Amino acid sequence: MEEMINRVEEKLNALSEKIAADVSDSTGRTAEQTAQMQASLQEISQQLDSMKLELAEKIHTEDVKCYRNMQDLIKELTVKLEENDTLEKSLNTVKGYAKCLTWFSVINFVVLVAFILYSLGVFNF
Repeated sequence: MEEMINRVEEKLNALSEKIAADVSDSTGRTAEQTAQMQASLQEISQQLDSMKLELAEKIHTEDVKCYRNMQDLIKELTVKLEENDTLEKSLNTVKGYAKCLTWFSVINFVVLVAFILYSLGVFNF
């Protein structure tokens, strides 16, 4: 019986050593995997930071382009408005001449009708 107890103790000790070796091996692998994960996370973090900087630079470039385009459009609009004001002033002048000519034409027509009626003897002065 004692022999059996010794065998069981030996097997338990061997099993205990095997479990201890597996645990230490597992701990070593876990530490390795943790280190690899940390390295990967740092690399990803650096890539993300570089992408952020690149994206910020591109956004700034596009913002500057948009600002300059808007500035140019406002300048063009100002020039066109000034041209429109000048055109409107000249059009008002032409309208004045047209009114004057219209009145002159009406007076001329009235005098012509009066002359025709005088020539026909409808009335005498």
